[in-house]
Amino acid sequence: MTAWDNACFSCIKKYFDFKGRASRSEFWYYILLQFTLNVFFLSLILFCLPNAQAASIMIFLMMLINIFFGIPGLAVRVRRLHDTGRSGNWLWLLYGPLLFVCLIYLISSGYPYMRGYNVLNYLKYYDVPKYLKLILAFILAFSLAAAVVLIRFYYQESYPAENVYGPVPQKIESTEKNKYSFTEEKTSSINADELVKLKKLLDDGIITQEDFDAKKKELLGL
Repeated sequence: MTAWDNACFSCIKKYFDFKGRASRSEFWYYILLQFTLNVFFLSLILFCLPNAQAASIMIFLMMLINIFFGIPGLAVRVRRLHDTGRSGNWLWLLYGPLLFVCLIYLISSGYPYMRGYNVLNYLKYYDVPKYLKLILAFILAFSLAAAVVLIRFYYQESYPAENVYGPVPQKIESTEKNKYSFTEEKTSSINADELVKLKKLLDDGIITQEDFDAKKKELLGL
């Protein structure tokens, strides 16, 4: 398994785990997975646009995929902040304003006499009140600034020692690399044992020096 596979499986395994820490590799590999899935489904939606029913199905599937992978995505974001020594509450800088806009939209859409004033209609028509323009502009600017700050936090290296959120997380690596490393270590250990046995045979006079040197070169690959 590649490092990407290991990181994604690790995040899925910790689906509702908002405690502990996550390394940079685990975090960015999972973000790459979410980005890839969204690009894939957006491409399908654009391809299916001539067929409204097919496009609606793709949009619905994309929503389900984002919900399914979004929960561990939120969890790994919290653990990544923990890994830098910060609280997961920093995420409210980004998600707080966005949730506020969604809440205002839902409230305004729920009342017949306010339906002409919900967010989508304001964006659709040009007669947008100035105060609302300022509020939306401020929320957008604040959210962008918060996103930049969080990306900077996500990019930082792990806190070099154990902190209040747990020990230093292990770096996500390829299983194949670890397997080959283990095989090399095991082979070196076997060769060392063989050399010890051959040296004992040489000391006991059972084999000659020439035999010992020849076998030694064979074991060491010289």
